[in-house]
Amino acid sequence: ASLLLADYALTGTTDPEQVKQARGIYQHLAERGDRQAQVKLGYLLEQGLGGKVNMEEASHWYELAANQDQATAQYLLGRLNQLGQLGQRPDYALAKQWYSRAMSNYAPAAVALGFIYETVDDNYQQALTAYESAANQFNVIGEFDLGLVYEYGKGRPVDHDKAEKLYKSAAERGYPRAMVQLAGLYVNDKNLRNERKAVKWYKKAANRGDRDALYQLGRLAEQGLGMSKDPVFALSQYQASADKGNAKAMFALARMHQEGVGTAQNSEKAAELYKKLSQQGNGYAQYQLAMLYVKGALGDENKAEAKAWLKKAEHNGCVRAQHTLQWLNAETSEDISFIEPLSLGVRRAGL
Repeated sequence: ASLLLADYALTGTTDPEQVKQARGIYQHLAERGDRQAQVKLGYLLEQGLGGKVNMEEASHWYELAANQDQATAQYLLGRLNQLGQLGQRPDYALAKQWYSRAMSNYAPAAVALGFIYETVDDNYQQALTAYESAANQFNVIGEFDLGLVYEYGKGRPVDHDKAEKLYKSAAERGYPRAMVQLAGLYVNDKNLRNERKAVKWYKKAANRGDRDALYQLGRLAEQGLGMSKDPVFALSQYQASADKGNAKAMFALARMHQEGVGTAQNSEKAAELYKKLSQQGNGYAQYQLAMLYVKGALGDENKAEAKAWLKKAEHNGCVRAQHTLQWLNAETSEDISFIEPLSLGVRRAGL
């Protein structure tokens, strides 16, 4: 009853006094060995709710609960070690130990374990085993990550049929990333190609605000794949995706404004988008911005400004910028190229 009272006190509140009251109840019960109170007290200490953040104390209570087979506490201990919040650096070995203890009862632990095996250890077989454990518990992230293993052939042959099945299961339960990946299979796989299905899943993900889905919908609408060709709709999808920070959508949007596709031609709007991308160190955007100055699309020709952007683009690996910069330099150069005459005289021995 006390535990329920503390839980109720925390429900939907930001009142510091109520949080402090709940923390006191958890403390009282945790000291008497209640594993649920121990994990909840640990979480309050980790987050600094009802008092100061104290990772060491949080870890102490998590460990007491974890040693009573409280799976959430085992997962949270694994996370603290994975993120390096208990020492100078991450302790992946200890994180894996705690995740392994929790994985069969708590799917997020299985997902986290698979992530370490995949990205830190490059052990795809162990990663697959962990993701399978999560997927068998109907965890959508586990299904999605397992689908990626099969789609890209990580440590095993590519199997798009298995990937499709896993993505579809997660997508049907509302996971947007799985919707996007499933739609991608329907666009790119020659055996599964079905652009109408792709549009269906991109739309579902887009309705949940997924920026990649919005961008992909724009591409299909612009090309007329799986739907009628509609540059105005494409523009709106690119804009929505760009507003969420998708760089590819920003490029597409800049191109449409620059060329006047789906909207009136507007070099200033294109330049604004290229500048945003340029500030992120994007060499191709810097090159495109330079070309607007070269062509005088933003007013009079401004080769000095163009050269400044081309130098930045060249520095960021844009080969086209390097060639254009050489051309501009050659066009304005006053150097004269010549070949010095060769001396054909023969030196005789002794002279």
